[in-house]
Amino acid sequence: MKGMKRIFSALLAVLLFLATATTVLADNNGQITVNGATTGKTYDVYKIFDLTKSATGTNVSYTIDPDWVNFFIGAGAPGAAYLAQTATPGLNQLTHNGTTYYINITDSNIAAFAQAALAYAAAKPADDTKVATGTTVQFTGLPLGYYLVYPQGATDIGGSYGSICSLTSTVPTATVNVKATYPEIEKSVNDQDVEVGQTVTFTVTGKVPDTTGYASYKYEVKDTMSPGLTFNNTTANFSVKFGGTPISVAPSYASNGFTLSFDMVNYQQYKGQAITITYSAVVNKNAVVTLTKNSATLEYSNDPMGGTTTTPPVEKEVYTSKIVVDKYDASAPSKKLPDASFILVKKSGGVESFYKYDAATDTVSWVSDMTQATVKKTDSQGALEFIGLSDGTYYLRETIAPQGFNLLDHDVEVKITHTTTSGGGGTFGIGVSQKSEIPNKSGTTLPETGGIGTTLFYAVGGLLLVGTVTVFITRRKLRAERK
Repeated sequence: MKGMKRIFSALLAVLLFLATATTVLADNNGQITVNGATTGKTYDVYKIFDLTKSATGTNVSYTIDPDWVNFFIGAGAPGAAYLAQTATPGLNQLTHNGTTYYINITDSNIAAFAQAALAYAAAKPADDTKVATGTTVQFTGLPLGYYLVYPQGATDIGGSYGSICSLTSTVPTATVNVKATYPEIEKSVNDQDVEVGQTVTFTVTGKVPDTTGYASYKYEVKDTMSPGLTFNNTTANFSVKFGGTPISVAPSYASNGFTLSFDMVNYQQYKGQAITITYSAVVNKNAVVTLTKNSATLEYSNDPMGGTTTTPPVEKEVYTSKIVVDKYDASAPSKKLPDASFILVKKSGGVESFYKYDAATDTVSWVSDMTQATVKKTDSQGALEFIGLSDGTYYLRETIAPQGFNLLDHDVEVKITHTTTSGGGGTFGIGVSQKSEIPNKSGTTLPETGGIGTTLFYAVGGLLLVGTVTVFITRRKLRAERK
């Protein structure tokens, strides 16, 4: 009989152990689903309160997670206001070191609580971390309790980017919808279709981030220009504004670009307002019919422990084109004609302007005096080119014909429209090399300008012929009458 009692007692102990183990396992079946996630971004969860059960498992109560004691308890604790010591209907009870508190987190102050909790949590290791591979992130196997969900590095203004949820024995799952935004920049240029020597202005825009929880916050814009752009590396070239207010900051210049750094903790009076950075560059001949880009990146703090994130490059292209002349013999197209001279003309509203290229300054300009125009002469291959042109309609005018050939009696129209190409960063504009094939005929011809010279000869000749016939007929009649 005693043996049976011992066996029964042993079995009872095992059953109690298994029951206890089952309860523990059941307490780790919490799950948080995050909707509205951004692919590639990191999401952290922090357990603020632990959920505990009574011995019978029928009653539950909260305790402060050890990592969060200093947030709630002690002089100057940032979360002290969220624990009340006076019993208040509707507030959950919490016990810490034998003292009973009431969790004073309500619908009216939960946003402020999330902001304060985030500032504290940012310097603590997370209980779990996931990188989003889509728009949903799931945390599973969580102990029951009260959690803060934080999209790492988010800067949504207003403090609503920290989401609070509770996992209980009756409702062990929770879903939060995040509305997180992250620092990013955009870039624009005042003119993409340009001439060589033209100054173009670039503008980088962003927003001043909310730096709650950060002792310092790195915000660094780096800009690099391709060889087709000559950067204007003077301080006067820069304009930096936060919300329309000029900000005095000195950039660091690189070989053909700059780095501009801010500690955004010092600019929180402008948080949420627009950042506008403008600067300029000059288009040079290296931009002709090549892919010429100005690229900028942003490196920003993503956690108060010193981590940073760098955004993908944002790029703006400028493109410029050229006209290439192919001069040949009309009767033998394979025979190229050297020493033909041309000027390039633009026409607008009956007014002509003429292409002028300054090789010393790499600049294209348009002049009203044809005698100041740049004259290009075909080489031994019958070729010449006018470089550094924007999209538009142009006219080639021959001023000297090749020896033994007729001068063209009309302008040759050439239209330029840039092309596009696709790459890893998107679709880009590219300047073109527009070829114009121009034949010349050999021999000489009388001018045919619409003047009266040739017409007058024909008219006078016709009158003389009529007069001769009339005299002849009259004389014959007179002779007949005399007979």
